[in-house]
Amino acid sequence: MKRSRILLVVAFLLVGLLIMAACNRNGEETPVEPDVEEQATPEPPPVDDNDEEEEYEGLDIDEILEQVEDDHPLAALHAIQARFPLMSGGRSDGQRIQGGHINMGINSSDPAPGVLNAVFWTSGVDADLMGPTGIADGLIRMTPTMMMGQQGPATYEVDRDRQVITVTLNYEIYWHDGVRLTLNDLVFAHEVIAHAEYPLAGGTRFGLNQQRIVGIMDYHNGDADYISGLVLSDCEMILEFHFTEFPPTLLYFGIWTTPYPRHIFGDIPIEDHPGHERSRVNPIGWGPFVVQNIVAGEAVYAVANENFWAGRPHLDSVTTRIVHPSMIPSMMLNGDLDVVPFLLQDYPDMPNPTNFMYLGDVANTYNWVAFNLGDWNPETGELEVYDMETARMGNPNLRRAMAYASNEELLTEGLFNGLRFPATSFIPPGHSTFLDPTLRGFPYNPELAMELLDEAGFTVGDDGWRTFPDGSELILHFVISGQDDPSQVTVATHYAQAWEDVGLQVYIDWVDWTAKTVNIFQADNWDWDVTTAAWGAGANPDPNVLWGDTSNNRARYLNPTLRDHLVGFGSDDAWDLDWLIGHFHEWQHMMVEFIPAFPTNWRISLVAVNNRVGGWFIGLAPDEPIAREIGLWHNVYVTADEPYRH
Repeated sequence: MKRSRILLVVAFLLVGLLIMAACNRNGEETPVEPDVEEQATPEPPPVDDNDEEEEYEGLDIDEILEQVEDDHPLAALHAIQARFPLMSGGRSDGQRIQGGHINMGINSSDPAPGVLNAVFWTSGVDADLMGPTGIADGLIRMTPTMMMGQQGPATYEVDRDRQVITVTLNYEIYWHDGVRLTLNDLVFAHEVIAHAEYPLAGGTRFGLNQQRIVGIMDYHNGDADYISGLVLSDCEMILEFHFTEFPPTLLYFGIWTTPYPRHIFGDIPIEDHPGHERSRVNPIGWGPFVVQNIVAGEAVYAVANENFWAGRPHLDSVTTRIVHPSMIPSMMLNGDLDVVPFLLQDYPDMPNPTNFMYLGDVANTYNWVAFNLGDWNPETGELEVYDMETARMGNPNLRRAMAYASNEELLTEGLFNGLRFPATSFIPPGHSTFLDPTLRGFPYNPELAMELLDEAGFTVGDDGWRTFPDGSELILHFVISGQDDPSQVTVATHYAQAWEDVGLQVYIDWVDWTAKTVNIFQADNWDWDVTTAAWGAGANPDPNVLWGDTSNNRARYLNPTLRDHLVGFGSDDAWDLDWLIGHFHEWQHMMVEFIPAFPTNWRISLVAVNNRVGGWFIGLAPDEPIAREIGLWHNVYVTADEPYRH
């Protein structure tokens, strides 16, 4: 199957004739409804072929791979991906059934936090539980190049001169409780995210792009009662976003497009939103399935939405439930699950199953190790970087030595069976056009690690362990989650052993993230030195999202050089494609030099799908436009009443 083109679209789209459902000058609305009976895919708004604005396209993946050596992890990653299809079709000897029920498993060794809320969820497990309901869905769909597209329920226009993006809602959409959804609900989402109490309540989405909206900081600081840069039409079907800065990364979902029901949460204090009954017991969305029952932390049962904007889904109902990783292989073989993300470490045990198939795609995800180099102050919304002369992890040679001591090839081959690959950069595969092909990460080199430690004065004491240069005891507090997950135990043991092999004593501190009411990495004076985690990079390649002045910055580190460079991603210069590529390359080299963290691995994503399930897709293949126009759950169907069993 032809692979999707890799993102290098630093584009500027002017789309004409786009009002399918909008307001005229008198504020009247003319919604266009889809053909529900035929399950038709809505036609995208017509594009003006005479548009003279310059449009930039990204490099094809083959062009990207020509820039890297044959043994580069990115080349190996795509070679493995080519073995797997992107979409299931159901068994050829079965007929599509109208209706039916499927069980989707969510791979987790811990219970779900259970925050089924569009602007307060933080766990990917909760995101999966919400999947069929549309609670966390955006109104604008994604293109294969990860830009905002024009095929979904809402479309957009760009006016670079005015620094405005205009969003138009093209269909009559209803929340699951029957209340009309309008772009006033999108305004409300911004009012909550930008509110001063939002971070204190556990919210994490007031990022750089939101802060670029005109007037939003006045609202955040309490100097205004509304956000002046959000201009809503009288009919509430058109919303203008006015920006103080207008970088091209705004087109990579740099605007928030997920509505939040004002009629439900509008009169509720923000601090009560995450724990409210409407977030945990009886949440509503606007997607193809409606929540009927929730088993707290475990499962969500949802039934077909008869009033879905694109027509009734094929299935009658869906159950999404937490499944312990150790149970997934046997449950797929027994037909207890229809769909589930499959662990890479389990793949060799059943490479050729008879009752299910694998879908696979290159994940736009990377894992990394970060060091404790500062604090995040939720009240000021700023990083507070430690003095590197006195910080426990302040010596860059200590951090660099730990990177070289980590044998990533052993981990990816041994535990993940060659379906993960050593990462060479913080630019993940989905944004690989911006990846500097000359970088090779930190190849395993324990001898170099020990030389770096010796040169920096981390000498070995009589007990065999290294000390700080001043002679004080050095025990690294390594924070990691997933103590009940055997693979996480292996990962933790692997890194701890690697660092101990070069003389660094390590204490593994297991943390249950779901039991924490606040992000421990935002807490003051929390005792940790090093941690590891994964990051789903999403559509926006801007490194400010994770490594800028944000609570997402797990290392909590910026210096003046990095800070000044990050500003460039939001400048007018960034509209020059060649300039932007060079700027990305420079930033990647800076991260190697300052090493607040280091990337560890990229991966293939596998999904196991029972042979009776059709219409399930992974990734954003260009030849599967339905995936981008309406979304996943609307199109899934079954060809048999019961799952096939091994």
